[in-house]
Amino acid sequence: MGRVRCFFCLPLAPELKKEIAAWIAANRAAISGVRWVAEADLHVTLRFCGEIPQAAAQPLGDRAKNLLAERCAAPLRLTLRETGTFGRPPRVLWAGLGGDTAALARLNALIEGACRDAGLPPDDRKFSPHLTLARMGASRGGANRRRWTPCVRGSSPGAAGRPVARFSCAAASRPQGRAMSR
Repeated sequence: MGRVRCFFCLPLAPELKKEIAAWIAANRAAISGVRWVAEADLHVTLRFCGEIPQAAAQPLGDRAKNLLAERCAAPLRLTLRETGTFGRPPRVLWAGLGGDTAALARLNALIEGACRDAGLPPDDRKFSPHLTLARMGASRGGANRRRWTPCVRGSSPGAAGRPVARFSCAAASRPQGRAMSR
């Protein structure tokens, strides 16, 4: 059996996806040379697991879903804040999240526990609630990366608090894959 790229996420409400897609469309020309996240793929990542054995993905997803079943009864309300970048040089353009981020952190901790119980190495990075908007590969030019921050500083893809959908586990069979199963 093969390996799959696995992560846990919260899908976004359709109206929020449309709002973000409109922001991306308005900024697409100003920020060239990036791979924008498709509207259908917008989500809040709770835990990225990386490549794991395909046989482990389903039991891990089931375990996490059982842990979270009673904690995700109602959609969370989140707000989109200003944008920023991760990496030096920048490789990810993101929108910060506000609103019920304490609930996101609790969900992240529960999922982290399930991952450790399944034998995955701990994620040593501090959980930073965000929404990925675009990516730039290492081979892309540095000039475009430097243009990100001035174009988006203080910009926000949306202002109103919006609900997100319930918890989801996603696995992609291709490393850069858009094919996700939920």
